[in-house]
Amino acid sequence: MFNYRLKSLSVMGLWLVFYKASLVFDWPFLIYARLVLALAVMYLVGSVWSRITSRRLGWPEDRALHVTLSLLYAGLLPPVILVIYNYLTGGISVGSVFLIYALLLLPGLFLSGSGRDDQVELSSRRLINLLHEGNRLIRHPVVWALIIVALVHAITLSSFSFLPAHDNYSILLKAEQNIEAGQIVTTGEIERYPFDALIIIIRYLSGLSLFSIFKYVIPGLTILSVIPLWLLARSVSNKYQQLIILLFPLASPTLILEFDITRYQVVFLAALFSFIGLLYESYISKRLALFYVVGGFSVMGLLFHPLFSLFFLLWIFAWLWSRRNHIIKIKYMLWLLAGLMAAGRFGISDMYKRMEGIARLVISGLVNMNVNFRFPARYINVDGSDVGWPGISGVTKYYAYYAGPFILTILVLVIVLFGASSSARRRFMSAWSNPATGLILLMLAMFMFIADIFPRIISLAYLPDRAWQLIGILMVMPLAFILRSVSGRRSFIITIWLFIALLGSVSGAIYINNLTKFTMPDYELTAAEWIKDNLPEDPIIFSHGSSDLIKYHARATRIKMNLQFYYQASFPEAVTFLMEAVGSNTSNPDLNNIILAGDKRFIKPFESYIQSMVWFRDSYVKTGQMDEAVEIAKETEIALKEAVKEINKQLYEMSIETQVENNDITLSEVYIYFARADPRNPYIDRPYLYKWYQIPEGEEMMVWDRYPDLFPRIYQDGDKVVIWRVDLNKLRDYANNL
Repeated sequence: MFNYRLKSLSVMGLWLVFYKASLVFDWPFLIYARLVLALAVMYLVGSVWSRITSRRLGWPEDRALHVTLSLLYAGLLPPVILVIYNYLTGGISVGSVFLIYALLLLPGLFLSGSGRDDQVELSSRRLINLLHEGNRLIRHPVVWALIIVALVHAITLSSFSFLPAHDNYSILLKAEQNIEAGQIVTTGEIERYPFDALIIIIRYLSGLSLFSIFKYVIPGLTILSVIPLWLLARSVSNKYQQLIILLFPLASPTLILEFDITRYQVVFLAALFSFIGLLYESYISKRLALFYVVGGFSVMGLLFHPLFSLFFLLWIFAWLWSRRNHIIKIKYMLWLLAGLMAAGRFGISDMYKRMEGIARLVISGLVNMNVNFRFPARYINVDGSDVGWPGISGVTKYYAYYAGPFILTILVLVIVLFGASSSARRRFMSAWSNPATGLILLMLAMFMFIADIFPRIISLAYLPDRAWQLIGILMVMPLAFILRSVSGRRSFIITIWLFIALLGSVSGAIYINNLTKFTMPDYELTAAEWIKDNLPEDPIIFSHGSSDLIKYHARATRIKMNLQFYYQASFPEAVTFLMEAVGSNTSNPDLNNIILAGDKRFIKPFESYIQSMVWFRDSYVKTGQMDEAVEIAKETEIALKEAVKEINKQLYEMSIETQVENNDITLSEVYIYFARADPRNPYIDRPYLYKWYQIPEGEEMMVWDRYPDLFPRIYQDGDKVVIWRVDLNKLRDYANNL
């Protein structure tokens, strides 16, 4: 309950005071206070618009519903507006963020609470009531769930000091670019800009470093996903069963660890919990308006991630099904047309293309029935990589990590109860016929096909691991139906088994997370610090791996170099590769322009050939001639490799020739980096990653060590990390004599 006039003015005023103070004084207290105020400002905006929505629709007071809507508004609305502001003005700043939040809070000046909520009472009766309310709040299942989920994530987040995924660093570096440029750099897919805006908002409002925001703040905010689950949990009378529903953010190891990664899809995963809560409330309270509110939020999320586009398409399907008897009416057709046009305008077209491509693969697979009953022991993903989990132990690890014992237990319960209980069947059929719950069950069924059915019956493995993450969220609704359908001793036994299974999922996540710290071992972080302290600014470093460590922690320009250049390649091949890469990264702008122009010129002759090969391959696939299609694909791959060789040859000749003609060219400092994988790295045995991490036995002699005058060692940590400096002058002379 808020007095919005008082709250809006006081919170924004306090934030402004602490913002000014933090510019003058470097006190830790000011940083934490500013963070708290920043989160208060963000939530208050959501609260204002949640109250406006509730009043416009005439809903009664409902705290859980209000907080759920507030979280959605707070997370989705301001970033979208900031993107629009950036598009119109071409720049952003702290002042523009403050202005946007002030304007969004403006309606709060005309809102007030109901009755005595606007009055500040300090009477003894009022204080006693507040104490009783606080005591009741402490014992509330939501509070306990928040504490448990926060503790689990505190354990996982504190296990290592770096970010746990490559995507983290890519988005972090882009955020740094946005902050430095004073605008949202509009490169890449449009469905990403509001997330970039959200990061900028938190940075400007809180004053925290971007690393702290990525490492702690965003993962910490996802803990709030517990709150919308109360809309489902309160339909169950048993408090322990309520707690099970509220702990669903811990449903599977992959879901737990995914919420620790600050990347684009985390907004959708967190919003999906709120969507499920609102749709379930729509089903229970028979308020169809909540179904339309969720549709509105999914439209707002179209710019955040393509998964919002998929959700919106399924929402349209559920809406059409609910109106199937009236769909021929003009007004419904107009609304459908407007919705599809809006979706296309806001970037959903890419999702259409993806779904069209997947649909073609599904149809082709069903026609040809290319089964693979060995999945997931062996399968090829859509990128063509062998990502199977061989053997019984591999299959067990796959399902234990991606599905988890908790989700698998719920799946078994659904199958058993659906077959044994008529009341459970009636409840599920009722849920299918309702557009709100039918939407979630439809989405659940679709991702079950993607996760485990399509990879088996048509060999289509389109991100089955990601599908299990979404299944881990969507299964909360069937669980709510199950817990409402059982009672007595059966209910007690199910509750015990669910708690045991949930404990297994949490334990698995903590175990796997502890292994993650060996993906960027301490000796590599020590080497990164040495690079920052001892090498010139922005050096060029060649490496076979460790890209995130070099780009972010060492603050260097990284060029990828295949591992074979360290031990297999002949020395002339290694030198040629280095000179080509160095030439394309010279500080001379004229040379860069020549290389870019040459790149386009040399690629063009191969484009028509490659396009024709792709057309032939698709034709063979459509007619079911898979062997011919595979052969054409192999020929295309060979042609592409030959094209790349030719391009590299031409670029090399251009770079050498230009460097000879321009003696004033200044080349950056160049180094070669090698780090041996920690044997405890959990990915070291994966078939598609092995070549990135391990040098085969018997190949310990590095190419670079054969010529110490050209490549002197400048850093060494045993046999774990080695850094060589490249003597460019001598190397250029050597290259010219090749």
